[in-house]
Amino acid sequence: MEFFIGIMPIPFPRETIKAVSSFAERLRQAMFDKHCKAVAVVRGTKIGASVISKYLSGMNQPSRDNLLALGKFREV
Repeated sequence: MEFFIGIMPIPFPRETIKAVSSFAERLRQAMFDKHCKAVAVVRGTKIGASVISKYLSGMNQPSRDNLLALGKFREV
């Protein structure tokens, strides 16, 4: 008689697992929904253009202050 001690992996089809969207994707979608370009986000939030560019490229994540400014701009 054999006993298996441990945890057996449960197979999940890849199609059922959805990756959490990145901040860059969510920001881009918010800009699309609001029909605005990056320059409008820069002007509306007072966040530098290079910083917004880095957010959109996925290079950086926003600080708490910038996240609040983006939320106010998006009217969240």
